[in-house]
Amino acid sequence: MNGILLDEQTGDLLVKNGKLVTGEVDFQNIDFIIRANKGDFKESPLTGVGAEKYLKSVGKTEELKREIAVQLQAQGYKNPKIEITPTGELQIDV
Repeated sequence: MNGILLDEQTGDLLVKNGKLVTGEVDFQNIDFIIRANKGDFKESPLTGVGAEKYLKSVGKTEELKREIAVQLQAQGYKNPKIEITPTGELQIDV
């Protein structure tokens, strides 16, 4: 999916030569969905994983993976593959 890109460091709109930069936004959107809590998006109050609450819990890995999959599927990503490595790194293939 294409859209307006954000600066990875600041989260501000990415502007080059006075123009907004557009490009592939899938990973940007997925990041927002994983970080957001339910209620953060006014237009879609049920959207959001709230990953931070899972990071503070023990033994919720499968629940986190399921919630990410449900949220991504609700946004139109078909059959996302979600893995959490032994080192705790989240890997998503859409």
